[in-house]
Amino acid sequence: MLRSRVLLVIFAVLPTRGVVSVELPGTLGILLSDLVRLGNDLVLQDRVSRVEFWFFKAANTNLNLVALLDNMVILELAHYESIDQAFPQQTDLAGVQLVACAHSTEMWTYIDIELANRVIYWMNGSLDIKVIRCQPGMTVSDCIDQRFNSQKCLFSVGRWLSLNPKHCAPVVPMYSLVVLVPNGRAMAEAELLVSPYSKTCWIAILCFIVLQTLLMRILWRQSIMETLLVTVCELNGSNLNHKTALDKLITLGTIILTFIICSAFEAKLTSYLANWPYLPSVKTLQELREANTRVLIETHSAIYLDKYADHQLRNLLVPMHINALMAEAKTSSNVAVVLERNTAELYLRTSNYFDGVANRPRFVMLEENVDINLAFYNFGYRNPILARFIQLQNRIYESGMDQGWMNSIAAILANQNQFDSTPNMIVLSQLQYLQSSFYCLWICSFAVFLLELSCARIKRFVLGHCQRRLIGAMARMRAFAYPSNKQD
Repeated sequence: MLRSRVLLVIFAVLPTRGVVSVELPGTLGILLSDLVRLGNDLVLQDRVSRVEFWFFKAANTNLNLVALLDNMVILELAHYESIDQAFPQQTDLAGVQLVACAHSTEMWTYIDIELANRVIYWMNGSLDIKVIRCQPGMTVSDCIDQRFNSQKCLFSVGRWLSLNPKHCAPVVPMYSLVVLVPNGRAMAEAELLVSPYSKTCWIAILCFIVLQTLLMRILWRQSIMETLLVTVCELNGSNLNHKTALDKLITLGTIILTFIICSAFEAKLTSYLANWPYLPSVKTLQELREANTRVLIETHSAIYLDKYADHQLRNLLVPMHINALMAEAKTSSNVAVVLERNTAELYLRTSNYFDGVANRPRFVMLEENVDINLAFYNFGYRNPILARFIQLQNRIYESGMDQGWMNSIAAILANQNQFDSTPNMIVLSQLQYLQSSFYCLWICSFAVFLLELSCARIKRFVLGHCQRRLIGAMARMRAFAYPSNKQD
């Protein structure tokens, strides 16, 4: 059972209020700080209106599965509850070096460590991280207890699955394991032309064309293009006089729908030309099993899957340490990697796993999850901020504001000052080399349209002039043939 002696440090950075601390017993009291200066600096530096950060520290080292949390929250809220009464005053660390323990080197642990470094720096202190690993022959309880040993670490960094969710806040989104597979070959030109529409959509379009052709009764007699030109250029001409209202309506509907289909096809094809799509080597876990691809997984996740989960990749997983796993993923071209979803998204953002030549990530994430579980942040007994934490966390993920922070961490891990990810939308600069081609196509299309109208006008003028000349000639011939009628 979790005990109530869980020490909590909360600081909130507000645009108009100083943030204060609360005095709690134990070795974590040095971290209790009013972060007025920190709040102002972070607001100016990161251009955010509020940052909230939670540290959890267990005072008793005999607790099993005690959840520790550090999480950064960036939030824009029009209405914010007052929390001034809960946090009175600040404490300056005055250059003290703090020792913290991390239980693994997963990517989300790097996020927590980097955030803790930033926070402790602005508190006028420094942070020393000790990575605690389980030694061979050590029980799970002893391994967990050493991470919470106050003699070694002032606080710890970690996220855990909880066996007692009564006093826990669920992690949003759910803890899930996904597979990163190598990007496959680039689409061929024929595949690219077909790809904007699905197979079902192409069948529907072909059926529509055949149906319209049959309804307009032009099959085997005249082409669709001729019918369209007649409709556009000579809507009131003699060629359509014998058509019924239904035929004209069907022809007009065909023109409109054809224009919509062609416009959608052109827009989708243009987006593909801006960022040439690649086909993944596999699309499902079943295909991954059949592809005979090595599937690498971090050791702790492999132990959890083998013990608790019933998944499709059983007997295919190769457990490895996270550092060796990602090093092999950089060099090997035929390996898949099982990672926690947030960790996988961060790796996809880093330049080390980005193909600069093809301008695309080296891996793609399968939509199908290997396993899903509900992880928790544990708050202990009678914690007053549990409901508020759940509310804020849900709002953050619903607004998508965590994505910017993940991009920043990805840039830090890649030793970059800025990180330009692949744009999700078309950038005009990517289409400049196609600009002249599109201009030529549009000019030619407009010229053909004007030529068709001109031909129709010239044809109508010539036919009208010839008809008037013919009528005049026939009148003179009648007058010449029947002179008596003229005299009468």
